Amino acid sequence: ECSSPSSSSSSSSSSSAPGDSRFVPTLPPQKSVLPKLAAAPATGVVPGAQRQVVSIAPLELARALTMMRCWEKAARLARPGSQRLPDRVTPIFPGDRLAPVLILEAGCRAPSKALWEAVLKAADELAGGVEDLVEFGPAGSYCGAYALAPQVSGRLSTYWEKIVAGGVGTPQDVWRWFQECLGLKSKSTPLLTPPVQGLTPTIKCPIKLPKPPPLTPAPLRKGDVKIYLITLPHRSDRRKMPLVGSDAALTAMTAAGFDVEILRASCYCERDAFEARGELGVPLQEMATPNRPLHWVSMRRYKGADVKVGKEEAAKLRAVIDEHYQEGGGAERLVDSMGGTDGVEGYIVDSNWPGATGCAISHVRALMTAALEGYSFTLVFEDDAVIPLEVSWRRGWCTGACTGEICWCPSAWAACVEDAVDLARRAVHESEASKGKHPGLDVLYLGTGEMFEPPGPAEGLLAGEGGMLGSLRRWFARKTTHLQCAMPGWVPRRMELGGLTELGYTWQAQAMLYTRRALDDVLKFPLSDLIWAHDETIPHLYGRMPWNHRYLDALREVGWTRKWVAAAPSDADSMGWVYQLETLTSEAEHDLGLGSAWQSSNAEEF
Repeated sequence: ECSSPSSSSSSSSSSSAPGDSRFVPTLPPQKSVLPKLAAAPATGVVPGAQRQVVSIAPLELARALTMMRCWEKAARLARPGSQRLPDRVTPIFPGDRLAPVLILEAGCRAPSKALWEAVLKAADELAGGVEDLVEFGPAGSYCGAYALAPQVSGRLSTYWEKIVAGGVGTPQDVWRWFQECLGLKSKSTPLLTPPVQGLTPTIKCPIKLPKPPPLTPAPLRKGDVKIYLITLPHRSDRRKMPLVGSDAALTAMTAAGFDVEILRASCYCERDAFEARGELGVPLQEMATPNRPLHWVSMRRYKGADVKVGKEEAAKLRAVIDEHYQEGGGAERLVDSMGGTDGVEGYIVDSNWPGATGCAISHVRALMTAALEGYSFTLVFEDDAVIPLEVSWRRGWCTGACTGEICWCPSAWAACVEDAVDLARRAVHESEASKGKHPGLDVLYLGTGEMFEPPGPAEGLLAGEGGMLGSLRRWFARKTTHLQCAMPGWVPRRMELGGLTELGYTWQAQAMLYTRRALDDVLKFPLSDLIWAHDETIPHLYGRMPWNHRYLDALREVGWTRKWVAAAPSDADSMGWVYQLETLTSEAEHDLGLGSAWQSSNAEEF
């Protein structure tokens, strides 16, 4: 977990801004409201229970939260019969056999391979012993290195609510409460040196990472679809209906047969480390399984991003944007300084947006992981995505009970994905059947947002079903949506699928579906070596006149030769099927009853 009290504060300046996350000695302790341990109930938290405020240093609070996340994962190893975590339905390793769980903080050290082998042996011996826990550091305090016996996973899932009810305190307090709740029998085998709890340097400190191990893609899972939801842990305001990150929406998509996974978004702390070190080693998955090896990659900015832009180059770039992007307002709109003084100079680095780097890393992690795991299609949602009620009624996704601006039906999300995948499959099939004469498809925008180049003709990339008569029916359905919605008792039916309209340079990233052809390119480059703002990265792969010559040079240097094909559903209005919540709240001029969910994760509140 991130540990700076100001790690997500809004700032339009570079990573050295005062609001950025740094662990420095002058940070004040953070106040955290916790239930008193003695008053913690067996399950859940009693409303209005007596609470106390204690001071916890930011790094200590983050460490304690990370400990609890490890235990939550261990609890998911339990058999389905003992599974009691409210937001999980499937254990990681189904079956009867449980194994010991070894938990290590990255800074744990051992001077020899023999000691690491001894650690593994001691963990294995828990399976048949009487102890529940073996600590690999000094006894009596939390050391960041320990192993849990197999039976502890079952106890964790049974008593998880009791553990959570104890609150979050210092690592030592949480560790003591954890052992007390589960009644653990422990022993100490001090084989490892605990991690040094030092401070992250605040100065720029370029480092050279070791070369990542080779990426080994799994066999192609023909036809399989992966859905990623990118979200931050502290955005619980976005994990509720009608947003895509709600339990109901995720469950509906899973029940429809899609492989759905929540991807922990990269944050300001990672962005700061990336800026300070010049590159960042990032695991693509949070957890490996016997059938899913763990991969990590080195994230780097694209070649040329660190070269200062002179006045003459900046003027030429703005002139190119003004000439070709008049549709979207030219350079005055595209090169947004985000309230600061930077123009093109900062835009070629992170689009003058403090969160752009973390956002890009998150999307790249999702795409590279899906590519490695062999999926044919990958749909990436950001957590502020919603389906407008008008779109849901017209498409026949809504059950007919919703009112207002947004569709609240969980099943609408499953229907939306089904229709999007159907369109993408048809485009891929057309390309394969024509032996390459049809351009195919690389990315399908379910939401389009601002367009800086005009789209192609309607259904120009892929014709809709039913020929001319079908086109007329779809046109009529679009025009009569408002009237139909107003008719009492009228229940919409699923509308026939239209075709695809090719896109020009378009801003948006809240709902994008990628085909296997695009995923292959992502691995081949790899995209992790080309980090820029994601809203600009993908359009530079398909736009008619992409404006950043530096990024194009970097793409060509890694072997990019084929321009991508991007499209949107032809039956959608200018904004597509899936909107950002902020768009609808802006139009309505209020929060639509969803509180802070519309606010950007770059806002000061977050």
